[in-house]
Amino acid sequence: MRAYQVTTADSINALQQVVIDIPTPAADEILVKMKACPLNYRDILITMGGYVRNDIRPIIPLF
Repeated sequence: MRAYQVTTADSINALQQVVIDIPTPAADEILVKMKACPLNYRDILITMGGYVRNDIRPIIPLF
């Protein structure tokens, strides 16, 4: 599946499209297909390195 990952904390240009395997849900989880979703302010802060609570890279916004 296609996803966008943040690999560095430089700018909004840090968002890179990648292809990843479709995750397999556990017994108490469901898999939801999404067509589109907007970035919120927290996601933009992550791309600029301004959200220190989430400094793990690479990270997929919205998760």
